[in-house]
Amino acid sequence: MRVSAVGPGSVTRIGFLVVGGLGAATAVASTAAWGTATLIAPDALPRPGIWLTVSMTLIVLEVVLGSCLAALVGCLYNLTAPYDGGVEISLTDDLGPTPDGAHVRRVMSRARARARRHLRALTRPGGGSG
Repeated sequence: MRVSAVGPGSVTRIGFLVVGGLGAATAVASTAAWGTATLIAPDALPRPGIWLTVSMTLIVLEVVLGSCLAALVGCLYNLTAPYDGGVEISLTDDLGPTPDGAHVRRVMSRARARARRHLRALTRPGGGSG
């Protein structure tokens, strides 16, 4: 399957959600950092109002610029996709384990069974060698 074009509006919405989530995480992290720094040095930082105003202004700027950048990338992708054919995505419905994964699962299952038998022998009265 090839993605030969994307909707710039859809890319902008997804970019807004991603950058908005990062902005929310940044707000929580900056509030936690301010609280921790206040506990360490109470008089070294400005009031919380100034701190939150600066951090929220930067977060809003980040979200706006990130959304604009996502729209720009979507448009640039639409301009370049006809020349290189777009992005190719391989989809499959085979969700079974790979042969190597099945082998590892068997080996680990046997090792777990041996370990259980060994632990049971050790925990029985008089079963240990100590």
